Amino acid sequence: MSRIPIDELRRLGITSEDIDMARTTQEAQRRNGSPVQSIAVLVGATQPRPRPNP
Repeated sequence: MSRIPIDELRRLGITSEDIDMARTTQEAQRRNGSPVQSIAVLVGATQPRPRPNP
């Protein structure tokens, strides 16, 4: 899966406010040691990658 640039997200109609909230969510995920989701996933522009079963 390739990354979606912020400019492309904006062209898709994602607001700057939603992108900022996704960045805040990523910071919280990093602080908690959780897997960090991409901004595109957090704003609903793409599906998350499937996680392998251990």
